[in-house]
Amino acid sequence: MPASLPTGNVCAESEFDALISRFRENLSQAMAYYEPPNNTAKGSKVSESSKWAEDLIIACNNVIEWLNRSAGVLKGFSHIIREAESAGYSRAFLEATRDPRKEELNKRAAAFIRTNPLTALVKARLTEFLQENHRLPSLREFRKFIGCKVLGGKHRDKKIEIGEYKRSDSQFVDAFKNQMKVMRKNLRQ
Repeated sequence: MPASLPTGNVCAESEFDALISRFRENLSQAMAYYEPPNNTAKGSKVSESSKWAEDLIIACNNVIEWLNRSAGVLKGFSHIIREAESAGYSRAFLEATRDPRKEELNKRAAAFIRTNPLTALVKARLTEFLQENHRLPSLREFRKFIGCKVLGGKHRDKKIEIGEYKRSDSQFVDAFKNQMKVMRKNLRQ
């Protein structure tokens, strides 16, 4: 049988002191990675880990100073400071492990997904229909109005042709629905 654990209450003061000592430990660990800039070597680069360590040293010093100054007021709120510390570690980990190439690919993919090539065409033709008929069209009316031809396929896989555009019908329907929402909103205002 394992030895029984001691029981008792955790007082806010001891928890607060433990929090300050944790920041001091972080400070001492960061000092191991910090490389002071060498003034004699021209153009010497500071490593990435040294930059991170310098940021952590400054942050820890600021937090320790602030905690010592505000100790009387903050002792009951040490749990909030612990959460902030945890959030800071998470952010630092994400920054340290980020991959710039992957971020660029994600931005390109998001831009591709958001831009529907038929949006500009549908918007212009919807405005034209509204000016001629003084009302918004149904999807069927709009297809006739713009001369939409079905090339083949069924349902969402259907291929259509509108002027020089040959696209999937789902892109056309999505652009139509989005622009109808925008136009309805504008007409209400």
